[in-house]
Amino acid sequence: MDMVRLIATAIRLFSVVLLVKISHAGGINVFLNVSGETGAELVLDKVVFEGDGLKRILRGLVASRGKNFSQFFLGRVDTQGERFSKVVLFVKEVRIKGLSYPLCEKKVEIPLSLIVGREESISAFIEWNADVGWAKGCFYPRLSFHIQSDPVREELLLVACENTDTLFFVRTDSNRVEASFGVKKDPIDVAVNCDGTLGFVLSKGKRAVQVISFAPLRTTDLFSLPFVVVPKAMSVLGLGNLVVVDGKAGYILVVSSKTGEVLGNLRLSFGLEDVVADADKLAVSVPVEQRVYVFDNSLVRRAAFKVPGNPTALWLDGIYMYVTNITTGNVEVYKLTSGAHVASVFSGAEPMDIVDTGTKVYVSNRGENTVSVFDKNQYVRIRKISLDGTPCDMAFSHDKKWLYVSLPYAGKVAVVDTVRDRVEGYIDVGCKISSLEIRYTQRMGACW
Repeated sequence: MDMVRLIATAIRLFSVVLLVKISHAGGINVFLNVSGETGAELVLDKVVFEGDGLKRILRGLVASRGKNFSQFFLGRVDTQGERFSKVVLFVKEVRIKGLSYPLCEKKVEIPLSLIVGREESISAFIEWNADVGWAKGCFYPRLSFHIQSDPVREELLLVACENTDTLFFVRTDSNRVEASFGVKKDPIDVAVNCDGTLGFVLSKGKRAVQVISFAPLRTTDLFSLPFVVVPKAMSVLGLGNLVVVDGKAGYILVVSSKTGEVLGNLRLSFGLEDVVADADKLAVSVPVEQRVYVFDNSLVRRAAFKVPGNPTALWLDGIYMYVTNITTGNVEVYKLTSGAHVASVFSGAEPMDIVDTGTKVYVSNRGENTVSVFDKNQYVRIRKISLDGTPCDMAFSHDKKWLYVSLPYAGKVAVVDTVRDRVEGYIDVGCKISSLEIRYTQRMGACW
C-alpha cells in the first residue's frame, strides 16, 4: 500500500509540471466533434489559426467515436486581442474500420472573423461527419467550424480550471463541452443559486466571488471578501446566501448572494478545509484540530465532532453528516441530533470527496485512483470503480444519473453510470480542474 501511495504521489507531482499555469490572457479552447460512421478515424497533423500577420498552431491527434463521447480537445490558442481571419486544418489521414483511404485534399481552409479579448475564454468547435466525403475514389473530409453560443441546456456540468482561468459548460445529455467563459484568477470553487440562473466562482487569486449570469453569459458582479487570505471552499446556505471558508487565516464568512454584503464572520482556526451547508446549518472541517464544527446560519456553534486523523470533505444528509478521513481512509458517519458516531466505512487510500446520490454514497480515493461505492442504509462498501487518473472533486446529475469525477492532473472528467456503477467515458478539457458543480433542472432541495 505504501508503494502504491508513493507511485500515485509521483504521478501527481509529474502531472503538475505538465499542467502548469498557462496565462491570464484570453484563449480559444478548440474541440473536434465527430459524428457518423463509428469505425471512422480522422488524423490531423495540425490546426493553424491565422490573422493579423500571426499564426497559432495546434498539433493534431487521432479522433474517432468512443469513450470520449466523440469530442476531442485539440488545444488552447492563447490570444491578446488579435483578430483571426481563418483557420487551416491539415489532414494527415482518414481511416475507415482500420483501412486508410487516399485523400482528395489534405488542406482545408475555413474563413472566419474572430477577436478574443484579453480575459475572455471561448470554445470553438470543428465538426466532422464521417458519413460524407466520398468523391471519385478518394475521401474529402467535410469539416466545418463554429464558435460557441450561450449554453441553453437547463442541466449543465460546470467545470472550473484554475490554470487557465476558465469555466467550462458541459451538456449532461451528450457529455460534450458546449461553451466556456473566462473567470477571475485561480478559480477554486463553484456554486449555483437555487433557481439555476446564476453561478458563483470563488477566485483564490482575487479573493473574491465572481457572479455569472447564464443567459446571457456574462459577469454581473464581483464580491470582495474582507478578512479572507486564501479562499478555500464555498457553499450555498439558507435563503440563497453563500458561505466561504479561509484555508489560511481561518475565517468563515456568510455573504449575501444578491449584494455581496458580509452578513456574518467568525475566525475559527487555521487551515479550514471544506464547508457544506443546507437550509439551516453549515459544517466546516478543520484537519489541524482533527475536528468538524457545525454552526447555524448566524454562525452560532451547535456542535463539534472529534475526528481522529485528517477530516477533509463533508456531506450533510438531513440529520446525518459524512466526513472523509485521509489518514485512516474511512468515511465517518455522525448523527447531528445526538452527536453519536454511527459508523466507519473504509473507502480507500486518501478519500477526497463524497457525494450522496440518494441510496448510495460515492467517495473519490486520491491515493489509489478509484471511486468507492457504499450502501448508505447498511454502511457497507459494495464496490470500487477504477479510473484513468487521480480523482478529486465530484458532482452528481439527478436527471441523467451520471457521477462526474474530476481528474485534475489528467485534465479530464470521468463519467460514471451510477445505475451500473461503471465508467462510461471521459470528458477532456485539457486543464487542471479545481471544481465541479451541476446546474440542475430542479435544484433537488437546494431551494429552501
